[in-house]
Amino acid sequence: MQRTVANAPVLSRALLQPLTRWMHEDGSRVELGAARAILLGLTARVAGYFTGLDLLLTPTVGLPPPRVGELDGLTLPEEFPARPARLHRAIQRLRSAGDLAPRRARLARPAGRRQLVGASWSAPALATSACSRSPTSSRRPSPGLDRRLQACDRSPMGLLPRRARSRAAAVELLRALGGRGSAAAIEAFCARGPAAVTDLLQALADRVRFENDSHPADYYADFDDCLARLARAHPDRFVDTVARRPDLLQWSGVLGAIGEIAGERTADWLHGALEASSGLDRWRALRLLLACHDLPVRAKLAGLLRDRDSSVRFEAADGLRRWGEPAAIEPLLRYRERAPIGGAERALDAVESICRRAGIPVPPQHPGARLTEVELPPGAAVDPNLEALVVPAGHPLADAGGETIQAPVAAQVVAIDRDPNGPPRRIVLRR
Repeated sequence: MQRTVANAPVLSRALLQPLTRWMHEDGSRVELGAARAILLGLTARVAGYFTGLDLLLTPTVGLPPPRVGELDGLTLPEEFPARPARLHRAIQRLRSAGDLAPRRARLARPAGRRQLVGASWSAPALATSACSRSPTSSRRPSPGLDRRLQACDRSPMGLLPRRARSRAAAVELLRALGGRGSAAAIEAFCARGPAAVTDLLQALADRVRFENDSHPADYYADFDDCLARLARAHPDRFVDTVARRPDLLQWSGVLGAIGEIAGERTADWLHGALEASSGLDRWRALRLLLACHDLPVRAKLAGLLRDRDSSVRFEAADGLRRWGEPAAIEPLLRYRERAPIGGAERALDAVESICRRAGIPVPPQHPGARLTEVELPPGAAVDPNLEALVVPAGHPLADAGGETIQAPVAAQVVAIDRDPNGPPRRIVLRR
């Protein structure tokens, strides 16, 4: 939001309200790449939470506007945490009065059809999920959780059948994600070896019930990290389990973990996700395929410029910048006519790169050469936050064994191209 406000035209900053002025000034320092990453991260968390639900029913919590002077005495950067905190307190009052008692519902469906199951997040967690890690988010300690996980196969849980013990171990992990003890919990759970893969994925497929009071953003960050670690450590078990339960690919975190595993089967799943109904899943699958330099997906890029999701179209245009053929120039120019400013610039970058590789002049609709590519030596270290920055000539771009690689011209960093799932190879600048 700060980035949006910073780009809004203003006749006079002196006429702005203090909060708007702060957002305008502070937002001008928010990098486009960072803003995009935050937005996509929030989208992934929210979409992943509602995966598998046909319908979500939530109460409407109406709150009166703040009284005049209620937020006086706060510095402007403190106003944002104060607002979700105020909402949190109001919801707590409603719950204590019984007006917001948590309810779960199960609607009967015809035989063989999936049933609707209500969500089990607590209301305060949902209320603050749209804010970046609010001070009201709950990160509760989980003392001794790693010891309990390691003891899952011993008394008293050892008296339970194997399936019950496995589910209990997975539920213990899911309860801990997002809390202060989550790192130890993930470490202990992953130490169980290939069985950890089967147990966690089976719990997801069975949609087990559990309570978790941590902030959704914290929960899903740990959730994705745990799945990715298991996929890297036990790729064969991960692939075999997903093959037996293909409905697991509905989970965005599982789809992301699949991208950690090279192979024809995982590539086929990612190609299948390009047809998913969720724009987030289509974007994530395309991004993962491009990161591993998948050859078949390059033939689909021009067609993906017509995808209904803007993130997919942006990613397709960036893929054409790297691997597009002259036949993609016309689709790119048509896409540029209807694309927002960011997409239009990506289309022009792709057209210029294609013409340069093919040794042909740029079309009349193109403003002319604008891109500069800086090749990087092996082992060069690049700050990932460099992307989308506007840098002056001489600005440090990378460190190569103590030698600083500088920007040859004043320009915006368009992209950091990498080898397949590997180190950076070049930095692309737009003048």
